[in-house]
Parts: sequence; structure tokens; C-alpha cells
Amino acid sequence: ASPLGRLSAALLFPKPFQEARGSSSYDLTTHHLPAMLGAVVTSGLQAHTEAPALGDGNWLALDARSHRAPELVEAAGSGNVFRTTRRSMVEATLIDPGTWLVARDAVPKELHALARTALDQRPESAIPVRRRDLVLLSTGDQPTADHGWTRWWLEARRIPYLEADEALLPDLMSATKTTTMLLADTAQAGLSEHTRELIIRFIEAGGHVIAFGHSGRTLASAIPAGIDALEFPAGGPVHAPGALLRLLPAREHPIAMGLDRAIPAMFQRDGVFVVSRSTRGTRVLGRFAGRDTVMSGWMSDPGAVSDAPAIIEARHGAGHLHAFSFRPLFRGQMLVTAPLVHNLIYTMELPSCPPHDRAKTSARPTSGRTS
Repeated sequence: ASPLGRLSAALLFPKPFQEARGSSSYDLTTHHLPAMLGAVVTSGLQAHTEAPALGDGNWLALDARSHRAPELVEAAGSGNVFRTTRRSMVEATLIDPGTWLVARDAVPKELHALARTALDQRPESAIPVRRRDLVLLSTGDQPTADHGWTRWWLEARRIPYLEADEALLPDLMSATKTTTMLLADTAQAGLSEHTRELIIRFIEAGGHVIAFGHSGRTLASAIPAGIDALEFPAGGPVHAPGALLRLLPAREHPIAMGLDRAIPAMFQRDGVFVVSRSTRGTRVLGRFAGRDTVMSGWMSDPGAVSDAPAIIEARHGAGHLHAFSFRPLFRGQMLVTAPLVHNLIYTMELPSCPPHDRAKTSARPTSGRTS
């Protein structure tokens, strides 16, 4: 086999990393592209087939797992976007829960190809989608690389946002009920005590905060909700130079709308949450799987994260925090976990939805479209 053939195999098929190479090695085999993209790879030659014609219906239906959904949503504007809450047969088409429905006339024609079909009538289970204003909080003198990737993601998906630094936090207190704050991983820099206090006050007054990685673990531990965090830094006894772990989203919560039962999550110098059974106002919205935890790559002790909470919702005062123990927008590459963030941005105020029956494990497209 040629070197390119071995590289292609490492990228296209899951493969365990050789521990003998050293725990400090960079794990290229983690970058199992189909898992990161939410796609399926089959070996052999197959004839290319065109996606079925979209049709002339009034409502564009977009798969819940599409990482490009926000582009259609934002182009359509308020009042023109809905999501289905249960599976139904509409016009001889099976529509899964979480499907985005966008008014066709409200979006430019060049975006129509993102949809997998078009319906004449909106399903009865469809409910309107709205979002709060978004603020991307910049902390410290030098924003982290993860902050830059989060900014890039918002711009690539055409999601409007305001970037603000810590000095503007007091000014946001007058807009807590209409604002969602995004906070990227802060890595080793962390959050100052003053910044933590201001963010917690923002939540207490009715604000919504979505925090990733170290930021999420820090804030979850700071809120008086009975949550602690375990840190697994590089070089420690529990180490992953990069691993795709099996994540199980809470299927009864809007965060999992339309997603698979298990999806890959990138884990690298991250951690997990510890939630007390007696904690009130706190919900676990995602756990790492209790078995077959590592989907691709290598981790020194998968048992340390087995069945551990990875996403939590903590209500505090009039607001709430959604914290990820890992980085769902890792380098802008994890298209498969980005819909978790989209679901929180656009459906965080929707009622809990019934469990869906999405096929068992690996994320895979429902049509020939890969958008």
C-alpha cells in the first residue's frame, strides 16, 4: 500500500492509536473525517447518483443534523422558520423530528439546494423557532484559538452576533432576558474571579450562557448547583492526545432534536462534570457512553469518562447555563456536534420534546445531500 493509501485509511476509517508510540504523540487517527462530518464511507466504486429533485413546495425541509441550517434560518428571518417535534408522514415523505422548515419565498434561491425536500403544507407538529441576541464574550488580553474558531463558526454560518469583552459585561445586565452569551474554551488562561462573578450575575438576572470546554467546567463549578468538574490536562494520568468519544445526548431535551442516539465528540485536554443526585435545577443533557467509549483514536483510561456527564443545564436565579465539558466546535471541524449548539441557540426555550426514533448509532445523512 502506498503512503497516501495508509493516510486515506487513517482519515476515512476509525482506527485505534498505538499507545506504544507515546502518550504525548499527536493522534492523527482521531481525525476520522466521516465521524467528524456526520457521514458514512463505503469502500469500492459506486456510480454517482444525483439527489432527487427538490420539488415546488412552499416549505423547504432541512435535515436536523445539517451544520449549514443556520444559513437558511437567518436568511429566512423571524416568523418564517419552524421545527417538527415528532415523526410524521407528510405528502408521502417521512419527516423526522427536529426537521427545519423554512418558508421557500423567504430565502434566496441559491440556498434552496441545502434542503432535502420541499413540502406544500407545514406538518402539524411544527412549532416556530426564534433565538435571542447573541454575544460572543472575549476574555483576557489575548483571546484563545478556540475563541477565534467560535467566531469563525458564527461568521461561516452567517449567525449575527456582537463580540464584547469583559468590560462590557455590566452593560449587558439590562438585556439579560433577550441575550444568549457564548463563551469559548479559555484553556489555561481561565476566567478571572471578577469575570466569573459578572457572568453568574448575568445568569441570575435571566441571561442564557452557553460555555465550552474549560469555560463550561469553570462556570458549572462556580454556580451553587452541586456541580463539580474533573480536569484531564495534557500529560496527566488520564490523557488523550485526541480521541473521538461516543456521546449520548439526552433524547427528551431539545438539544437532541433530530440527532442520532450517539454521536462522536472530540476530547483533547478536556474533562467531565460530577453532578450530585440531590441537585435541584440541574439536568444532564449528554453523557459519554458507558461502554465502547472511544470511537476513534486513543485515550489512556476511557473508564475515567465512562458514563460521565459531558453537557449540563443548570438553572440559577432567573436564567440558566448550558455547559459543555468538551469543545463542540473544535477547530471548526466537528460538524457532527455543531447541531448541539444550534439546537441550544434556536430552540432553548422550546418545551421538552418526546424521544425520537432516529437510527441507532453513527451519524449519517438521510439523503444524497451532504450539506
